[in-house]
Amino acid sequence: MARKAPDVSVVVIGYRMERELPRTLRSLSPAMQRGIKAEQYEIILIDNGSPAPMPLDRFPTYGAQVSCHWIENASASPAAAANFGLKQARGRLIGVMVDGARLASPGLLTTALLAEQLDERPVISSLGFHLGFMPQMESLGHGYSQTTEDALLDAARWTEDGYRLFDIAALAGSSEAVSSCRSASQTRFSCRAGYGVSSAVLTSVFRLPAVAMSISMPIAGLASYRGRG
Repeated sequence: MARKAPDVSVVVIGYRMERELPRTLRSLSPAMQRGIKAEQYEIILIDNGSPAPMPLDRFPTYGAQVSCHWIENASASPAAAANFGLKQARGRLIGVMVDGARLASPGLLTTALLAEQLDERPVISSLGFHLGFMPQMESLGHGYSQTTEDALLDAARWTEDGYRLFDIAALAGSSEAVSSCRSASQTRFSCRAGYGVSSAVLTSVFRLPAVAMSISMPIAGLASYRGRG
């Protein structure tokens, strides 16, 4: 018997993120997400050509439905990995995190489902924050590091309440123009070409006003991701 399709599919793409992805999975898991059940969503986890393939299937899932995929000889852009993930997705609403070093706040998925009701073919976008008390392009010049970040997360005890992440985060300047997690209906992705690549920059092929989720936003940490810059 075929499994029942979930309401939401979340595509998470990483590159050399053994440190970050377990946190990402935990933040997206039923242990952290509120107002949504484990069977209502799936996570499609993709290693976009890390030199040493990450042990995705050994990362703890905390009760989430997770499928793991590895792409060999991947390009620097995560666009192909995103399109691969879209093809695997079974949910009617699909979210894509092209940078897997993200921590989802507890309302991300349930708020996406609420926003879905605003239109028959919605495009839903969230704001992004940086861990630390200033945007990372500034904090790196003041000694901010992965060690600093680890200590900050430990002190915040974010696993007890994901909303504590906002106490140790600053709004990312890129949120004025770039979404941290974009979701769209399966129908919209099916009638489009997916994601396109221009040089090493990921661009979405549709350009529509996005619905900002004011209470549910991914928060970025320091990571090694070749799709950046």
